[in-house]
Amino acid sequence: MRRSIVLPMLVVLGVGTAVHGWILSARHAPRATSAPNGWQETRTAHYLIVSNAPREQVERTGVAVEHLHDAFVAMFPDVPAARVAHPPLRLVLYRTRAEFKANNRGIPWAEALYRTPECHAYVADGSNPYHWMVHEAAHQLSREVMGFRRVRWIDEGLASYLGSSRIDGKGLHAGTLDPNAYPLWWLPQFQFTGNLEADAREGRIIPLRALIEDTGPTIAAYVNL
Repeated sequence: MRRSIVLPMLVVLGVGTAVHGWILSARHAPRATSAPNGWQETRTAHYLIVSNAPREQVERTGVAVEHLHDAFVAMFPDVPAARVAHPPLRLVLYRTRAEFKANNRGIPWAEALYRTPECHAYVADGSNPYHWMVHEAAHQLSREVMGFRRVRWIDEGLASYLGSSRIDGKGLHAGTLDPNAYPLWWLPQFQFTGNLEADAREGRIIPLRALIEDTGPTIAAYVNL
């Protein structure tokens, strides 16, 4: 358990570099059907995406979450096959940040959210436009497919680890980090000293035991840390 979950969480504290390539494989190619008011429903192997975003962005997001699904299942090979063969998971992808904010007022600071049974996110700017959705879809997989008990910091750490991993035409490379993704872009503000014990003592790092035992600080106030 520690090797499969805790050590990957430590890796997310590093900084990697990424070059984004994109190849739509036939296995993950999305299929779209029309819906009213400019929204479309797009089905992939494991997801139903409802979106008003440009077609290209919907396709890229669909491929990204399918790569996430493959990587997640590979990380936990002992999960029963019956759980992996699940009904389509629902995603809502907004064209802009403003539209997402207008439709999700419950958590003003959120840039994306998973509210059972749907993930809500918008198309981000930059070289990684799908990282918000990948992060939330990792939460969704933990809950709806794997059936994990929700320990807040472990749940957030696993979603951060996968959501900030590099994605290319070959898949999601868990642990090969993309600095253009949340939460890695927050790292410079913490001014780490390089002394792990001192950084933990002074609140720049949450001690590993606190993460495992769920005794860390309030997640709403310290989620980026």
